Amino acid sequence: MKTSIIASLFGGRGANYLKITLAVLRRRKFFTFISLFGICFTLTILVVVTAFIDHLLAAGYPETERERSMYALMLEERDTKNQGASSGPMSFWFINKYIKSLKTPEKVALTSMIASSNTYINNQKIRVFFKYTDGAFWEIHQFKFVEGKAFTQKDIDNNEFVVVINEDLRDKYFGKGIACVGKSFEMDSQTFRVIGVVKGVPITRIYTSADVYLPYNTTKKDLKSTQHRGDYIAIVLAKNQTDMPLIQAEYNEVARRIKPQQSGTFKPDVLKTSIDGYLESFLRGIFRDNENATRYVYGFLVLFALLFMSLPAINLVNINMSRIMER
Repeated sequence: MKTSIIASLFGGRGANYLKITLAVLRRRKFFTFISLFGICFTLTILVVVTAFIDHLLAAGYPETERERSMYALMLEERDTKNQGASSGPMSFWFINKYIKSLKTPEKVALTSMIASSNTYINNQKIRVFFKYTDGAFWEIHQFKFVEGKAFTQKDIDNNEFVVVINEDLRDKYFGKGIACVGKSFEMDSQTFRVIGVVKGVPITRIYTSADVYLPYNTTKKDLKSTQHRGDYIAIVLAKNQTDMPLIQAEYNEVARRIKPQQSGTFKPDVLKTSIDGYLESFLRGIFRDNENATRYVYGFLVLFALLFMSLPAINLVNINMSRIMER
């Protein structure tokens, strides 16, 4: 009965090959298990890694315009004579003076690097991650508001102490599902009025993920400081993808005229900064402005894929050789 079913599905010759294969697999069960496990495990790793990279790099909530978004993340000043260097995010002043003055972009927003603090409710400590943003931040990114709305540049100009929080923090601080727009929220000895609640953003969205979004006017740091380095990054939205090289060229021309700042014994003579796409800016943050970082990462991923794909290929060769020997 089984033979007739196999023959009807695969034909006579195909049924014979299948029966021989099954017989070989049954005779060497441990070897078969090791081979098939190796194939399945390897393919699973490749699928998981590919899905993670796609989630990390592809456009998604709330960064739906990532294909035409650019990021100014790092600023580096080098002292070539004494082999010294200092790098990090930019200051609020630097972004407003040099990046927001660009003519080519459609919009330019700024956001601080993510930081953490504690808030308390009913004598319970809640650790929250927060960042400061401007009004354009909400125009570039497509956040889903569960209730309320985003703060605007007008709110900042009026020095309003308002805040947008995510859904998870609302449930912890005010109670699950309880409307909180208009209520008070306390953090760092400051009291804010909740103006909106957004759907949470995955931590892998490093430029937009936070529990609390604050307007930059509420920071305790000096925003008038003219230092180049600070706590902020710029997010630049191009009108279309073809404008992205033009934005880079315009910014490179502006950066070429900026003189490094000297302080104490540190006397830099070279200033390096750039606006890049998401992947390039992400790698610059990891490798500290290494111009070959993208090439190295692509090479590593290719070697990683080839290595893992070779393992199931070898296992398949072993299984086929065993089948041939059995025959």
